[in-house]
Amino acid sequence: MRVRLYEMGTAAPGTVYRIDHFPVSLSAGRDGDLFHRGADSTQCCLLEDVGGVIYMKADAVEEVAVNDAPMRQGEILPGDRLQLGDRSFLISYERMSTVPAGPTHYRIRG
Repeated sequence: MRVRLYEMGTAAPGTVYRIDHFPVSLSAGRDGDLFHRGADSTQCCLLEDVGGVIYMKADAVEEVAVNDAPMRQGEILPGDRLQLGDRSFLISYERMSTVPAGPTHYRIRG
């Protein structure tokens, strides 16, 4: 599984973080490093590859949101926006599961 996190909302071109090994802990360090583990950082969430889908578990739900909704745990799909504190990332990966995704339900209003 290869996941890419595209940093959004920066004045300069954002950083692209490549994640190829799981599980991985993401944290918000003061130095701007997404994977910083020093004393001045707090772990925000853990990403795992669960059957070809990225599953997120947050340590502090007030610091983690997916598509503008605070999230404690659950699947993160390609195209979702992951927010860690004041930093925002667009999620990109190819679904690798041999099990088809469940049905998606939409309500179209005219």
